[in-house]
Amino acid sequence: MLKLDLPLPPSTNAIWRSLGKRVVRSRRYREWLDEADALTLFTRAKLSRIDGAFEVEIVLDASRRAGDLDNRLKPILDYLQRLGIVQDDALCQRLTASWGTAEHGCRVRVWAVDERDLALEFSPEESAMADRALERWAQQLGISLDELEQRLAA
Repeated sequence: MLKLDLPLPPSTNAIWRSLGKRVVRSRRYREWLDEADALTLFTRAKLSRIDGAFEVEIVLDASRRAGDLDNRLKPILDYLQRLGIVQDDALCQRLTASWGTAEHGCRVRVWAVDERDLALEFSPEESAMADRALERWAQQLGISLDELEQRLAA
């Protein structure tokens, strides 16, 4: 697992600017990238590469809370790719984000994930609830449960 401290990222809404027909990184985004690079070097973060699927956990400092949590995530994923920590941010299989305590504004933990770890496991109560929901749906459609399951599998 890799741990990385970063400054609080700008909102996704503020990272690009239009200059005529061109779209370029905003000044605020370029400044954040420079700050993130400096902090990564200063903290001597041990960077390693994750090939394939990965999970990421992001904690943004609640004392610097501004705007929506989800608008702060894209710059972080792009930064992980820019550093070569992940091959492609599209390979992120699970992302957890929260407001909490992060000394420099943002704490990131990244680790490789085995696809088998992503399988959903349901409790017996959750399975029974799902079965009842499927039965109601089939009834509303006026078809048998078997027919509904065949349609869903197709």
